[in-house]
Amino acid sequence: RLLQEVETHKKELGREDISNLAATFQHTAFTHFIRVLEYILKSKKCPEVRTFLAGGGVVANVTLRKMLRNFYHLSQICVSKISF
Repeated sequence: RLLQEVETHKKELGREDISNLAATFQHTAFTHFIRVLEYILKSKKCPEVRTFLAGGGVVANVTLRKMLRNFYHLSQICVSKISF
């Protein structure tokens, strides 16, 4: 919707618009990641998958770590306490 408004009215994006767009993209990407993870862990196609390891810079993201911890509580996967 925001991009349509920008294209239609030739509106320049302000700081708040850019922040909102980035947060929306991040939330969508992380939600998709969690859904795919859930599918893989519950899939009968890969019953041998019992462990998931996430590492690197992306896991430093506080929002993703919170989403993984919430997923853990629903699915009983292990999410270590990570500090950066």
